[in-house]
Amino acid sequence: METLTVRKVGVKFRPAALVMTYSEDSSIRRRCIPVRNINKDSDIENLASEMRCLKQHSRFISQLSKLQLMKMLTFIKDNLNGLSLDESISRSKNLDTIDPNEDLNKADQETLVRKKAAMEESFLKNHKKPTDADFQYDIEKDFPINDAVETVNWSDDDDDFEF
Repeated sequence: METLTVRKVGVKFRPAALVMTYSEDSSIRRRCIPVRNINKDSDIENLASEMRCLKQHSRFISQLSKLQLMKMLTFIKDNLNGLSLDESISRSKNLDTIDPNEDLNKADQETLVRKKAAMEESFLKNHKKPTDADFQYDIEKDFPINDAVETVNWSDDDDDFEF
């Protein structure tokens, strides 16, 4: 038996469903996976976890990354909240873009979860494993030192403390 290879993933809004095009046994097939219990206030992360546990569809959903599944579910949720598909796509691109200067301490829970999933996917894509051909163990690098080295004075006054 050949392995299952997902080719395309999309959404259907009425009724809410994930639509997957995949190849298996040298033939291309399409599967419609209904998304039940989704509403305007659904927690996307919990819904994605629930969908991964479905016995009937687990072998299909397990082929998707966490970020990709959450993105598809967010499209459905945005549609329920009245956003158009174009608005939802631009919002999704904003959520998946990682800005090092962005303060995630001030972000809402949904934004934080999506940003973390995007960072995890980026890490796994760039991660070097010991079995990779270009893997090197114990790499040492020298980083340039700026001329303005910050000095700390608070630790010099240790004799001010009396017990």
